[in-house]
Amino acid sequence: MLQRKRSHGYRGGNSAFEESVFLARFASKVTIVGRSDEWKASAVLKQKISEMPNIELVKSKVAKEFIVGPKKTLKGVRFYDKETKKDIILHPDGVFIFIGMKPNVEIVKDLVACDEGGFIVTESNMMTRTPGLFAAGDCRSGSTQQAASAAGEGAAVALMVRNFLKKK
Repeated sequence: MLQRKRSHGYRGGNSAFEESVFLARFASKVTIVGRSDEWKASAVLKQKISEMPNIELVKSKVAKEFIVGPKKTLKGVRFYDKETKKDIILHPDGVFIFIGMKPNVEIVKDLVACDEGGFIVTESNMMTRTPGLFAAGDCRSGSTQQAASAAGEGAAVALMVRNFLKKK
């Protein structure tokens, strides 16, 4: 479907970088468009992207409009260029919007430490800074945000809780 096609990923965090690495296996060119002047992805992902010749990084652009043709097909994307203060139009064959996720940890925010992304920081046994309070899955810092991994972490935490309670 994407072979010999140009695709754009919008935003600049881990989600956009990870999925762009995947898309680059199929598309002739992948452009990651970010609204910030610096990328928020991990150093490992930034390095990987820099080594992929068919991935281009475009910074400081804010998406304004999808331009749709008469048959409801994508014709372009209008961006505001924060550096030149002008609108530009890019013409990808497809667009993928990767906005990442914000974990819902409000209920425990006073009991746990969170990383810069709002994810719960745990020890290697998945316990938070509050003894007896464990975190697993997508809300945990370092999680892969994959369903299978979250299920595995849930099973591991059950064992950790059992061990914790045995010591009490």
